[in-house]
Amino acid sequence: MPLFRTPVVLPPQSVSISPKTSLLFVGSCFAEEVGKRAKTYGLQATSNPTGTLYNPESILLTLQRWQHNAYTSADDLFKGSDELWHSRFHNSLADARTKEECLERCLTADKQGIKAFREAAVILITWGTNRLYVDNETKQVLANCHKQPPQFYCEQTQTTQEIARHWISYLQCLPAEKKVVFTVSPYRYKKYGLHGNQLAKSALLLAIDEICNALPKRCAYFPAYEIVLDELRDYRFYAQDMLHVSPVAADYVWEQFQSWALTPEALSYSAKWKKIAQRLQHVPRDAQSEAYKHFQEETKRLIETTKND
Repeated sequence: MPLFRTPVVLPPQSVSISPKTSLLFVGSCFAEEVGKRAKTYGLQATSNPTGTLYNPESILLTLQRWQHNAYTSADDLFKGSDELWHSRFHNSLADARTKEECLERCLTADKQGIKAFREAAVILITWGTNRLYVDNETKQVLANCHKQPPQFYCEQTQTTQEIARHWISYLQCLPAEKKVVFTVSPYRYKKYGLHGNQLAKSALLLAIDEICNALPKRCAYFPAYEIVLDELRDYRFYAQDMLHVSPVAADYVWEQFQSWALTPEALSYSAKWKKIAQRLQHVPRDAQSEAYKHFQEETKRLIETTKND
């Protein structure tokens, strides 16, 4: 009987995640989706403290800032054509009507990122594209173009060699106890054309391969991109825009990642938290009923018991 699909053979396990392992997810919206599931299922996970990031250089600069305890200054902000204040190092989550409010949001995100980076034993990085935006005034690589007109920035394309060189140099200076897992987002950048999207993904995949070959004890690649495109390979696993993956696809990738990276203890722990998450999502017919009050008490006890296991 045919399988009607092409299973992706996972690489040998090179990271070991326990219930107490601190995880940091950085990168595209796909990293956000997987990181959200890690946190929902009880793991110690932080996802994109400064917002979604898409290209290798922006992610690299963000990690360097966290590693060196760099906080945003007022000089890192600019007022856009939309009359909002924006940060060169954050995505739209820091946007505000006033400079003071924007800076406050940036500093809150910086603090969270620095703490998460310091504690992280495994950093999971998802690249989306090799296209990046460079500020015309400061010549800095931007975390986000903030949908500003072209006079604010220029768009550039990083080569495989540039990406690999920058990352190998950085990772060699990373604390030895930190492991890095790379993934490539299955999101399809239609605005570059489907052929352009494939060229960008190819550059990212080749760069990751070069990095992992250079630093095999430090880095690993998890084939999320191949799982969605080759194993699932169907538009029903994409969202309504046909570009982002659907929640079902993200769930499947998370399940595959769990089987690859989590210890048996962490798998058991995660399964317990999955049941808790389902209970927390329960919508009662009567929120004032004794049955629902009992249900809430049982859920609280289950959470406390699981935390203390």
